[in-house]
Amino acid sequence: MVARVDDSALAPGRYEFRAVVRDVAGNQAVVGRRSDGSPMELGLPVREGTRLELGPGGKPKACTKAGRRRATTKRGKAKSKGRSACRRAKQGAGGSALEPAPGKRVKLAGRLVRGGNVPVAGVDVTVEGQMRSGGPFARIGSVRADGSGRLSFVLPPGPSRTVRFRYDGSDTLRPSSGQVLTRVRAAVRLKVSRRRLLNGQSVQFTGRLPGKPIPAGGKLVALQARVGRQWRTFATPRAKANGVFKHRYRFTATTGLRRYAFRALVTREAAYPYETGTSRKVHVVVRGR
Repeated sequence: MVARVDDSALAPGRYEFRAVVRDVAGNQAVVGRRSDGSPMELGLPVREGTRLELGPGGKPKACTKAGRRRATTKRGKAKSKGRSACRRAKQGAGGSALEPAPGKRVKLAGRLVRGGNVPVAGVDVTVEGQMRSGGPFARIGSVRADGSGRLSFVLPPGPSRTVRFRYDGSDTLRPSSGQVLTRVRAAVRLKVSRRRLLNGQSVQFTGRLPGKPIPAGGKLVALQARVGRQWRTFATPRAKANGVFKHRYRFTATTGLRRYAFRALVTREAAYPYETGTSRKVHVVVRGR
C-alpha cells in the first residue's frame, strides 16, 4: 500500500500511521506496521522547507530616478527636476512596501532557497495580487527561478495591492510564499475652461481619475484653492464611474488683479484602492471690476 500525506497540513512532530482496508465483501483489516514489521511512524515534516525572499529588483526602468536631472535657475542655483518613479516606503506592520509612481511598472526580484541557503532552481513560481480595497488574490502571472534560485517579475501598473509570490512545492520540498505591498498614489487630472476672466464670471473645472477601478457609487474629489500657505476646499464634486468630474465656480469677491491657484485632492477611501494624491496646480487670473 502506498499513500501520500500533506506534511504542510499537520503540525511538526512525530506521528503514527495506520491504514484501514476494506473490500467489496465487507472484510476489513487495520495495518499499522511496515512490511518489515516495524511500526509505521514518521517525523513531520518529511519534505525539506523552502523560503521565498522578495524585494525591489535592482535598477529597473520604473524604479530609477525617472526624469531626474540637474538644471540651473536664473540666479545660478542648481535645482532638480522630476520625481522618483519608485521608492521604498517605511517599514509597516504588514512588512516592507514599495511606492511606484501612478501608471508606472515596478520590477520585483526575489530568491527561492531551501535549508542551508541552497538555491532552488528551475521551478515555477506563481505571482498573485490582492487590491487594497479587498477581494481574493488573482493571478497576475508566473516566473521561473534561474540556476541561482533568483527570480524577477515586472509588475504592471495598477492600484495599491499586496503582491504574493507562491511556490507550490514538490515531492521533496515544502511550499512557501512571500509578499510585498505596493502603495500607489491616486492620479488625478484637472483643467479649467478659461484662464482669464472678470469678477462675476464663472469657470468650469473638469477632471478625471485615470486609475481603475472606481467604486460603483463614484469617488468624491476635493477642489481646493491656495489661500496663503494653505489649501482650502471649496467644492467636493463626485467622479462618475468613468472617472470624470465637473464643477462650475463663479467669482464674486475679487478686487484688483488676482492670480488664483487650484488643485484637486483625492483622499484615501476603503472602497478606492489608491493612496491620497493631488493633481498639478492650475491657475486662473481674475480682474475685479
